[in-house]
Amino acid sequence: MAGIIDPELLAAHEDPSLRFLAQLNTADPSPPLEGSDSTDFDDEDLMDPSDLSGIKDVSALMKIINIGRSSPTKQTQNWTHMPRCMTLPEERAALLFAEVVEIVDIIKQKAQQRVEEWKVSENLKKSITTFAKGIILSPTITMYRGNGPAEKVLHAMQTLGIRDMPHPDDLSNMQKVLTEIRHQLTIARNLVKTRICDSIEEDSATRNIGDLAMALTAGTPIQPTVQLLVRLAFLRWHAVSYASLDETQWWPRVDDTLKTWRSTCPTELLLTKAFNKMFDDNKLTYGNPTESELQMVNIRDLPNIQSAIDREASKLDTSRSGGAKRRRVN
Repeated sequence: MAGIIDPELLAAHEDPSLRFLAQLNTADPSPPLEGSDSTDFDDEDLMDPSDLSGIKDVSALMKIINIGRSSPTKQTQNWTHMPRCMTLPEERAALLFAEVVEIVDIIKQKAQQRVEEWKVSENLKKSITTFAKGIILSPTITMYRGNGPAEKVLHAMQTLGIRDMPHPDDLSNMQKVLTEIRHQLTIARNLVKTRICDSIEEDSATRNIGDLAMALTAGTPIQPTVQLLVRLAFLRWHAVSYASLDETQWWPRVDDTLKTWRSTCPTELLLTKAFNKMFDDNKLTYGNPTESELQMVNIRDLPNIQSAIDREASKLDTSRSGGAKRRRVN
């Protein structure tokens, strides 16, 4: 009976799209091709897709369309022009379905690209390394530990439009960037402290603070300034005065000194005087930086990256350290 779907026919077409077309063909059968006993074509026997007027078997038509979509050749490159050659509803339905399937495939591919895990690129890692080391060496930094430095590094990178950064609204991937920044800050702190401790030794090649500054800024866009030397003298004083403290206690001790000095010194002038006193003592003990090969740069001539880092470092809010509690050190 017309309109009744043959179960055997449905079983032969497991693909839902072919079942749909099989229903159309069963409900409104078309006369067989004249002069042909079979419509079971091999791929190489398919006719030019621009000449479909003689095809009335939908399965064969779908075969032509799928070949034209998946592996275009000189014969099948014109499959997109099929609508001009089609007159039967079955033909147009087959092509429409093929177009819909192609669009769905494209959407799935795009969706898959979006859900693929975003990773911090190698170029971005290099930039993060530079910014992290830059802020640890910044003479304007007021806090070395806690969440503040990482947030300021991120803001400096966004301000300068560093490549490969995720969109600011992409909170998940921004957290990945912050995680990498915190990791590089830890590495930078360890490096700086190790270099400073090594420079104290009598036979150290970086005993002169000018040589120490050159070693720490080598391979980076960070330029050595008088202010940097003053800050290195401050850190070196802590390396000598608190030599017994381990890594988890030493940097918090430095932060405590910075906070205490800023709350104790009533004016910026007195604070500067305290830093300069340490610098003068350092020169007497380890040598004057003018005796080294260091070429210092005026603060007005700093590269943009260093200026941006110094600006952000000076804005750190020391009232919220965000770091873990440490044991009290007398």
